[in-house]
Amino acid sequence: MNDKDIRKVHVAAADLESIEFERDHAAMDLDEAVSTAVGHGEPVEDVARVANMDAEEVAKRLDVDAPTEKSGDVDGSAEKA
Repeated sequence: MNDKDIRKVHVAAADLESIEFERDHAAMDLDEAVSTAVGHGEPVEDVARVANMDAEEVAKRLDVDAPTEKSGDVDGSAEKA
């Protein structure tokens, strides 16, 4: 066993785990920012544009149905009116 090679593998695996943790944390921050922006009345389409997403991706992060062309809303309330 070559200790130098094993050490490189260990360091690379630790680096990857750290990056995955940072990515998960960034995703949670994005979910919170998206939720806050939409909750404060920002249009889903605007939030999607600045987040480099489409409206369906934003809706998925909000765990709601995506806006439709007919209703233009996120929660379906326009269809109930």
